[in-house]
Amino acid sequence: MRGPPTSSRPGYNENPWVTVSHMITYHRYLRFMHDGTVLSLLTNDEIPPAQVIRQLKPSLRMKGHYVGQWQLEGTTVVLEDLLDSEGLFTRYAFEMVLELQSRPVGRWNRLSIKQYNSVNLSTDESQPLALTHERPFWFSKVRSFLP
Repeated sequence: MRGPPTSSRPGYNENPWVTVSHMITYHRYLRFMHDGTVLSLLTNDEIPPAQVIRQLKPSLRMKGHYVGQWQLEGTTVVLEDLLDSEGLFTRYAFEMVLELQSRPVGRWNRLSIKQYNSVNLSTDESQPLALTHERPFWFSKVRSFLP
């Protein structure tokens, strides 16, 4: 199993002979609700997934938390109107297209990101975002959940 997605960014150093690079590890969580609402959280905090899922509610106010709508079309999951839950970034929304797949350890237990777009809300212009470091989501059905 591969680790969480990472990205790197250049750092600063006064010595010209030394190159500093920061490796950033981030986690993306999706929670699908029965009413067609989807919650998305992108964080670089090292919080165990079981703890994050308990906090991931529509009322959560946190940087990186987006609320939108989802629908299933065959094996394609479409996430639309992902808007910032804090209301700070109102110029853009996000859209995702995911492919539902089965693997030997379970049935329909993997979501691969096929497309990720940023939508300018004032012009309705959709701009694709790079998916170079994204990895598939692995999940299992939640049979019971106690908040």
